[in-house]
Amino acid sequence: MEKEITKICNPNSLNLIENGVNDCMDNIIKKLRNQCPRFKQDDYIFFMLIYAGFSPRAVCIFTNIKLKNYYNKRARLIDRIERTDAPDKELFIAKLKQRSKY
Repeated sequence: MEKEITKICNPNSLNLIENGVNDCMDNIIKKLRNQCPRFKQDDYIFFMLIYAGFSPRAVCIFTNIKLKNYYNKRARLIDRIERTDAPDKELFIAKLKQRSKY
């Protein structure tokens, strides 16, 4: 199991996931990176995994955080997006909330 998780978490796989999310969701990660450039790379990975449809538990495994921290981190990131002047901030937030139900 650890080998499979490691495969998904390597930079090449993460790039493939990001490209797939961008292809399927009208370049949402690309827009997020451009409109909210102050996030850390780990935050973009967190967004990407949620937008890709991974469950909260799967995101926790891939990012090595606990489920409680997942919800706290998601809430903090949503707050940070809300405080920006990003034109697509409502889209970013809606998709985070939508995807996190799975």
